[in-house]
Amino acid sequence: MVLLLFLVGLLNFVNLYSVVMQKRRRVYGVKKVFGLSVGGLFAEMWMENFLLFACAVFLSWCIVETSSGLWEGLFSEKIPVTGFDWYLSLGLLLFVPLFTAIFFYFRYGYRKPVACMRSAVSDNGTMFSRYLFLFLQYSITLFLMILSLYFQRHFDFLINSSHGYQTDDILVAQLYNQNRIFNSITHQQLKERYRCIDEVGNKLNECPFIECWMNSSTTVWKGFPTRIINNSDEMFELQAKYVSADFFDL
Repeated sequence: MVLLLFLVGLLNFVNLYSVVMQKRRRVYGVKKVFGLSVGGLFAEMWMENFLLFACAVFLSWCIVETSSGLWEGLFSEKIPVTGFDWYLSLGLLLFVPLFTAIFFYFRYGYRKPVACMRSAVSDNGTMFSRYLFLFLQYSITLFLMILSLYFQRHFDFLINSSHGYQTDDILVAQLYNQNRIFNSITHQQLKERYRCIDEVGNKLNECPFIECWMNSSTTVWKGFPTRIINNSDEMFELQAKYVSADFFDL
């Protein structure tokens, strides 16, 4: 879906830019008369597309940075900026303007100045390319609508389907809350704390309504990165996590 959205945006840009080029090709014809070379024409087209995409990438990064707090609040997780984001930004700045400039350069760069200054009404080739871009854009948009419906149905299926284990009647209770800084308490206070914990455990074991219980400050420990070597002698980091033995019974 991300690839299709990218193609829709790219085709939309090319289609809109082709309308601008239809009006500007007379200007290019006049410039050719006054000595504009093919290299200068390509540099002008590339520079224009580069500046347009530079503004678009800059605006996109502004939106990403200003809305990062909103996404962290919605997903409760910080989304870091990785190297892929920089490669993607550089690719948009270098390759997409180059593709757009080459496409229109081969269309108008080798035409005679008189042909460039003619009216665009009888240009069947230009109209055909615009129809082709519109057909591709509408086809991808229709395909995106079908995919959105499919993913919505798939999401509903995952939400409403049975996952194979019971989640009803599970209670998470904070039965005690004391200072966990052990170096600031006395031996007698520490002994009293363990006595309270054992007493809570005995009460839970005596309760006939509790089938299974476990005591943990966090159900799944955060863990730490561990270096792993696979069968291809490649080293990578794996986030190792640990749980208590009662966790599997629960």
